[in-house]
Amino acid sequence: MKVIPGPQAPGHLGLEWWELMSPVPRGPNDTVEARVKFAKELILPRKIFTPHLDAAHYIREDTLEECFWMMGQSFASLAMAEVLPCPSYIEYFLDGDHRDQKYRDYADLLRVMQARVPGKRLVMKAPRIWTLFPSLPAICPRRCW
Repeated sequence: MKVIPGPQAPGHLGLEWWELMSPVPRGPNDTVEARVKFAKELILPRKIFTPHLDAAHYIREDTLEECFWMMGQSFASLAMAEVLPCPSYIEYFLDGDHRDQKYRDYADLLRVMQARVPGKRLVMKAPRIWTLFPSLPAICPRRCW
């Protein structure tokens, strides 16, 4: 997590891409360093095959990034559409049958992230997600942080 610079956001933290891709350790040997390395390896194909995307949206393992990436943990995320451009997946994603569980999982992960930094507030970089789906405010009434 990085402190957001400037007087506008004292005590606020943004989430780095590696944290969103691996929000919790997957085992006793899954250190922060190992998770950062994993994120760096994940981003490598994007750097190699689509370097032009950096001009529109620069992403690296340590950049502050949009919170929707963390939803990839559930396989029900717009993040998956970036990696798997498949119309039937988009239809699946937009289907409401699984949506509430996806957001409950997301809210739980946000609570885990927030528990790491008591007294600070997380700054979510993609606030549009809160307006896209009507069930989300009921699941995260205080937006979880």
